[in-house]
Amino acid sequence: MDELTIEQTKAYNFLNNKIKHGTAYATNPEHRDKQKLNAMERSGAENIKKICEELFYEYKKKNIDIFNLQRDFEMKYPRSKIDNCLQIAELELDIKVAIKGSTITTDFE
Repeated sequence: MDELTIEQTKAYNFLNNKIKHGTAYATNPEHRDKQKLNAMERSGAENIKKICEELFYEYKKKNIDIFNLQRDFEMKYPRSKIDNCLQIAELELDIKVAIKGSTITTDFE
């Protein structure tokens, strides 16, 4: 039996639609450079995609169906006979990261 790391658990939850949004904190919120925000969004999407692909293909290689693909396939297509859905499955991800900031800034001295 395998144990998932924290990153793998995040990926598992993303792939099972258990995470829809999250919170990240950045320093200097007064610097709202559009180009930097776009770069942060791209980087965030790439990181999420990477951890999700690594998890999926690691367990596909081990032939462990942690996502219950076989069960879901059989429920959706009860008359089709495919013995090992996991081995023919491919992962296709469309990840969008949107950074939203607070409009309230408080100055401290």
